[in-house]
Amino acid sequence: MTSSYGTPLSMAAGNRSGLAAKYISFVTGASIRQVHRQVVEGPWRDHLLSASGPAPVLTEVVGHIDGLPWTEFIDYSEVEALRRHLITAAYIAVSYLTGMRPREVQALEKGCCPDPESGRHLIYSRVFKTPIDDEGNHVPQGVLRDVPWVAIEPVVNAIRIVEHLTPGGYLFGGVIPETMNKRIEKFTMWASDLAKRFGRPHEVIPADKYGAVGVSRFRRTLAWHIARRPGGLVALAIQYGHMRTAMSAGYASRSRDGIHDFLDVETALSVADTLTALNEALTNGSGASGSAARRAINAAQHAPGLVRNCGILRRENADRFKEAWAL
Repeated sequence: MTSSYGTPLSMAAGNRSGLAAKYISFVTGASIRQVHRQVVEGPWRDHLLSASGPAPVLTEVVGHIDGLPWTEFIDYSEVEALRRHLITAAYIAVSYLTGMRPREVQALEKGCCPDPESGRHLIYSRVFKTPIDDEGNHVPQGVLRDVPWVAIEPVVNAIRIVEHLTPGGYLFGGVIPETMNKRIEKFTMWASDLAKRFGRPHEVIPADKYGAVGVSRFRRTLAWHIARRPGGLVALAIQYGHMRTAMSAGYASRSRDGIHDFLDVETALSVADTLTALNEALTNGSGASGSAARRAINAAQHAPGLVRNCGILRRENADRFKEAWAL
């Protein structure tokens, strides 16, 4: 038997030991029982057990890189790994572009982001940090968040993809953060290998000096970008589009015990960077002019001491840190 690609049909499950009975059944039209019977007692037994060719999935490859298909075909042995990579990529998009806590993303369910009649898409999730029942007891399963998350288009697309892959229940299978961290590492390696294969070294995901990227870092990274857009130091990346407006509307009615804590601290750090740069400029002989020049110079002169201690202040007394910068 040969595949539609003209290559010997692989009988091995993922080209490893064992029989790819489901794959053979789908390609040949035989029942799984018939496939197993041929292996055990049929005349093709020896051939079936020795076949080692590829097992291409009979579906068209529509994704392209530089005008070329990203792969010649998808092998049966790759399907589950690619499915996991796709779900991991969706998790990254949802986590990074909403600011949700890892446990909230973990608990998202199918149907959490319905299509609105008008306006923006909203994500209805559960909150786990402080939910209590009428008797004051902690609710371990969480409660529906009073204010839903705002979802921009890439997030909606990611959720729709996972909903298509998930029969029901949790979108991400209730995967715990530790497991998702490992999947992110594997996805990073896979994406980088693909970039290298296509001669695109600039798209290789570099090693991070702070260690492997995990689920807990997306929320803070988002806050860093928002805090340092115009008015701070660094412009919000262009791919966020209207995210600032959307998120501002979504967070306006939230308590400050949320991503605002991150936003405030990151804004303070942005101010610290600006004042440190000003202090260095003044030390090197530059001047400052304008109605606020004296105030800026005074602040810059105090910046080094605060910046030296900002790590301690940020971790152990965030409120004091924010007050020090008059935020």
